[in-house]
This record gives sequence, C-alpha cells and structure tokens, in this order.
Amino acid sequence: MIRVYGVPSWNQIRKTKSLLESKNVDYEFIDVKKNPVEKVKLENISNAVGLDVIFNMKGPTFRKMKLVYSDLSQDEKLKLIFENQGMIKRPLVEYNGKYHVGFDENKILQFINI
Repeated sequence: MIRVYGVPSWNQIRKTKSLLESKNVDYEFIDVKKNPVEKVKLENISNAVGLDVIFNMKGPTFRKMKLVYSDLSQDEKLKLIFENQGMIKRPLVEYNGKYHVGFDENKILQFINI
C-alpha cells in the first residue's frame, strides 16, 4: 500500500494526490495534523532517508521558531519534527517499507514502480 503523509491544504500534497489519482493508483492519505506520525515510525523514516532529508527548514513553522538547524543535536531535531509535523518535507511517500521525500512527478512514479 502506498501512503502519502502531509496536510491536505499543502500544494505539494495536492499535486501528489492528483498525480496518483491520474494514474489510478490506490493510496492512503495520512493527515499529519490529525494523525501525527508516531515517534518510532518517524525515527525509522529518519534512519532510512536521513533526518536532514525529511526536515523542512524552508517552511513557515521552522522560520517562525528562528532556530539554527546546525546548532541542534539529532535528538533535538527529531523531537522538534515530532512535535511540529508541519516541518516534515512534503510529500513524504511510503511504499513497501521505503520512503520518498519531495515532489518530482517522474521520481515519485519511478519510486512506486509506474
């Protein structure tokens, strides 16, 4: 099963959902504001692709906090992204226990073997 994590109003999420629907791909959408990713799963995702890959430092949530990413420890980064899941780079796509981060039509289709 393909899972897409994000918030429905995010532009990259809307594009990803439209892409999958245009290819008649079944997927499950997880709204991280209503159903946050569990900490253990977030750790697993982070271990698989790298915390720096899933951490969105360009979004408004991160900018409002006025943090310096390089000053944070890995534990602090993980805690921060767990508590503020709007900082997860989008889309986060899960398929067969692997993860793809970011919107690129061709890369997403290749990732899900279409």
